[in-house]
Amino acid sequence: QASATPPCAPAEPASRSPMARVSRRPAALAVFTCAALLADLRPQHRALVGLGEAISRHPRALRTPLTRGAAATASAVPSVTLYQFQSCPFCSKVRAYANYYGIPLEKVEVNPVTKQEIKGVAGDYKKVPIAEINGEVVTGSGDIIRRLATELGREESPTDGEWGTWVDETLARTLPPNIYRTPGEALQVGNMVSEGANFDPLSSLVVTFFGGAAMFFVSKSMAKKAGIAEGEEREALYKGCAKWVDALGEKPFMGGASPSMADLEVFGVLSSVKGTDTHKDMLASTAIKGWYDRMEAARASM
Repeated sequence: QASATPPCAPAEPASRSPMARVSRRPAALAVFTCAALLADLRPQHRALVGLGEAISRHPRALRTPLTRGAAATASAVPSVTLYQFQSCPFCSKVRAYANYYGIPLEKVEVNPVTKQEIKGVAGDYKKVPIAEINGEVVTGSGDIIRRLATELGREESPTDGEWGTWVDETLARTLPPNIYRTPGEALQVGNMVSEGANFDPLSSLVVTFFGGAAMFFVSKSMAKKAGIAEGEEREALYKGCAKWVDALGEKPFMGGASPSMADLEVFGVLSSVKGTDTHKDMLASTAIKGWYDRMEAARASM
């Protein structure tokens, strides 16, 4: 489960060593020439396609409902290292859940081209997110969130499970065709990814320009697999937002007076594209802004 928004596929480090720290790098300015980049998309393209397809093929792992008799509070806050793409919607929903419940995360930003940071962490598993929770490796955002819930003594409702499946299988799939819809939007995301990671200058340029260009083309096949017709990318996203808002009805949150696991998963996915044209259009063109603003306020209050 890993890669709905970043421009590449995850890889892995032979040790669980130093945590990469986020550093800001000035945005590289260059002419985004898709034709020129496309001519060289060969070996590297395979790695990038891996990331693209990871999103559309990401299997939601089998979930075991949390025991109803679990304790209301956890005895200790779990120790968590999260291997992630900052812009990956699946990673973002793990962060949303952890942040809401005050669980500190040691974040390791994975280079989407080399995938060096996750080599050996979870065997042959090459997707993000991957988490180490109290020393145990857990893969897949659904399993990571539910493991954190168990650590906190919280319960998952049947509704949470149903919405979680919809988030992974439908809502998240609408994002890549939108954020990589045009060459300009693809470059926008590539630049955001490289700016928010501790990559060397060459890797940053590769992620920004090659990654953005590659994902522009890969996203077209992803849209087709998701049943999204060309030119109808925004409508597919807006339809997903409308489904969520209709289900909310008059409730402030799906969980009632406070956010549920489902609220946090939907918010995590949608907030992963914050700063993009897609995010701005979504808030301006759908009725989801009221709920989205309440989620941001609820998160900030924790």
